[in-house]
Amino acid sequence: MVLPMLTLLTAGTSQNPIQQYSASPKTTTISSKVPLHPTTSLTAGVADPNLRLTKDKQDKMNHWIQYNAARYWLSEGGPLAPGGADVVIIDDPQMPGLIPLIKEARPSVPIIYRSHIEIRSDLVERPGSPQKEVWDYLWERIQLADVFISHPVSKFVPHSVPLERVALVPATSDWYASLE
Repeated sequence: MVLPMLTLLTAGTSQNPIQQYSASPKTTTISSKVPLHPTTSLTAGVADPNLRLTKDKQDKMNHWIQYNAARYWLSEGGPLAPGGADVVIIDDPQMPGLIPLIKEARPSVPIIYRSHIEIRSDLVERPGSPQKEVWDYLWERIQLADVFISHPVSKFVPHSVPLERVALVPATSDWYASLE
C-alpha cells in the first residue's frame, strides 16, 4: 500500500535538511482505497462516470487528515509546529487538507503543492461533472498554497490556478528511492 506523502524541508542543519513523512493509515479510510484516491482517475476523465466524491468520503478524508495533523505534525515539537519545517511540500492529492491547517498554525511558512496527477482542465471546468466536484474540493484547499507545481503540460493546470503561481516541472526519478 502506498501512503500519501508529505515532504517537509527544514533549513539550518547540514545533517538532514530534507525530511519526508507519510500519513498514518486508518482502516476505515484506507479500506476504501483512501476516499480521495479516485481523484487520479476522476480528474483524468477515465473513471466510471457514476463515481463521485461524496460528502461522506470528503468527511472521512477531512477527519483522517485532521487526526494525522493533530497527532503527528502540528503537536508540540512536530514538523509543522512552530520551530518546525521552513518550507512544506504537499506531494499527493490526498493531502491538500493539510494546507489550511498549516496556514492557520504557521501563516508565514511557504507551502508548495505538487500536482503529479493528470488534471483534465477541460473536464474540471464542466459544471456538474464528477471532475469539477473533485477539483472544487481540492482547489478549496490547494489555493492556499504559495506555488502550484504541475507536469509541463498546460492542459493539466486548471484555469482557476493563477498562472503567476504555476511552475511546470517534469517528472523525475530517484534511482535510490523506493517509490519513484
